[in-house]
Amino acid sequence: MKRDSLLRGGYEEERKLIGCMVGEVLYGIDIMRIREIVNPAPVIEVPAAPPYVVGMADHREAVVPIVDLRLRFGLPQTTATRRTKWIIVEALGKDVGLLVDGVTDVLRLRTQQRREVPPLLSDRQALWIRDVWGADHQLVFELDLDAVAGRASEIPALDSVGEPNQ
Repeated sequence: MKRDSLLRGGYEEERKLIGCMVGEVLYGIDIMRIREIVNPAPVIEVPAAPPYVVGMADHREAVVPIVDLRLRFGLPQTTATRRTKWIIVEALGKDVGLLVDGVTDVLRLRTQQRREVPPLLSDRQALWIRDVWGADHQLVFELDLDAVAGRASEIPALDSVGEPNQ
């Protein structure tokens, strides 16, 4: 808490997001839902997966679906670069990896920086956005992780893929 806040007798809650780039757009992810940020590793494609799930990864002895946010948002898939990262998050009660073009930094946002979600977004796009923030002369779209992960968290574990039904 800052000293001047104490002197005024008020305390303003701060929202902390990790900034990430998908295409040219800055998105934010609630820091409390992030497990870790890692470099991409090999994935195994799963035939029944939604098109935005690029595969499953063996990460820290767990099977984690990897959602390519470019594909999820209708952008073309690109080749990974040194800046490409996986952000492992908790979504719908499970770990899900989000493939992003890059990670920026921790964004510390205050209530007066919250903006109204634009009405021109389609219903589908609005589902992915929890809040919109104004920060450093740009907009930050905070992701609704449960909506973004969607069916990705429902994909069966790799050890059950391809096994006959019993």
